[in-house]
Amino acid sequence: MVNLEKLVGISLLLIGVVFVLEAAILIYTLMIASSALSAAAGLAGAMGGGLSGSLATLTTIMNFLWIYAILRFITGIISIISGGLVLFSKE
Repeated sequence: MVNLEKLVGISLLLIGVVFVLEAAILIYTLMIASSALSAAAGLAGAMGGGLSGSLATLTTIMNFLWIYAILRFITGIISIISGGLVLFSKE
């Protein structure tokens, strides 16, 4: 017979690891994209212009992506902690 507590604990651990890895990849990608966007803004500023149109919209979208990545990371950490508590609880 399968121990349900162990199954729930392992599931929470796996979900937490997936969330943390996804958030880490997204944060790394956002760091590279932010750097490229800053370079584009600097180039536009050097030419006497500014960010407009799709680049300005991209900065707004990236702000929401940063919030999403941080929330996903926190959710993964909470899931890992919960899985550990379920697996190692003494009853």
